[in-house]
Amino acid sequence: MAKAAWVSDGGLVDEQYYRQQIKVVDERLAGLRLAAVLNEVLGHVSPQESGTENPVISEGPNSGASV
Repeated sequence: MAKAAWVSDGGLVDEQYYRQQIKVVDERLAGLRLAAVLNEVLGHVSPQESGTENPVISEGPNSGASV
């Protein structure tokens, strides 16, 4: 989904692009905002520090965000 929103260097971002891709962009930004809030509230805790041996790894639309 995010690959469809990719704009190459020099690519045109016009009204049509905006209307087609704004949902993808909003979802990605929401994931990054959530990750920032969780990192601030919970701190950066590794699985070893938290006692979680097998953490669940999400492959969802926000999987690029660190938590």
